Amino acid sequence: MSLSFRRKKSSVFSKEKLTEIENDLSNSLNQPPKKERRLLVTKFYRFNGTGTTVIGRRDFSPDGTHTTTAWFTFLLIPVMSIQSYRVTSFGSTSFTIQEILPLNIKQVAYTYLYTAFCLAWLYGLFSLCYYLGLSARPILPAWMTVLIFIAGIIPPALLPYMLRRFAENKCREN
Repeated sequence: MSLSFRRKKSSVFSKEKLTEIENDLSNSLNQPPKKERRLLVTKFYRFNGTGTTVIGRRDFSPDGTHTTTAWFTFLLIPVMSIQSYRVTSFGSTSFTIQEILPLNIKQVAYTYLYTAFCLAWLYGLFSLCYYLGLSARPILPAWMTVLIFIAGIIPPALLPYMLRRFAENKCREN
């Protein structure tokens, strides 16, 4: 049993075709680079709330992009801002970076303020629930205290959603 291999004929370009290819390559190399780089983000990772992630949406533009900031978080609490990006979102977890920006100080300040507000709100809510239902002389039954706690978590959780919708609608009107 013998095997035979046939070699494919290689196509030979004419001198004119080679010149045309060389001209196309030199023209493409001399063009200035595009301003927008589109990178798919896969480098943000959190384990048990600790790691890097993006938080916030700000400065919406009519083309569908917005500014977001990368953060290092510890137990879901933003600790340190890393970098700001102009991105196009595809749902809540995937996006494409359009541009790398300097740190958006306004977004960083609002993130810290919102975090402080949520921590103070939770402290007040825990104190209220302890006073109403878990102290030595409870005023309300335990199930009512749990309902008050659950209802108390809703306002600070809805605040970013409502502000984001307001900003998106304002951008669409302009």
